[in-house]
Amino acid sequence: MWAWIALGTSFTTTACGQITYKLFSTTRRRVFFASALGLFITAQLANYIALHRLSIGTVYIGTGITHVLILVLSRVVLKETLTRDHLIAVLLIVSGLLLYGQ
Repeated sequence: MWAWIALGTSFTTTACGQITYKLFSTTRRRVFFASALGLFITAQLANYIALHRLSIGTVYIGTGITHVLILVLSRVVLKETLTRDHLIAVLLIVSGLLLYGQ
């Protein structure tokens, strides 16, 4: 159970770290840089915990969901536009996750 929580934490903190770092790059506010750094460190620690109990294949293939989370968060937080290519990529990622899970 803890491994799955750690894996979800890893995905979430990686995606939030990417968004926070983008905010830093556009505003140059140090609080965003410090937050991104903390999120990326947390992501690596959570990933390490997940790898102790889950197979590397499960952890590695699951990282694809991070790309989907970044896309959703960039739309919600940064108000970026989604293109047809983005949606096709999401469908391919989700299809790959579903195929691997079976």
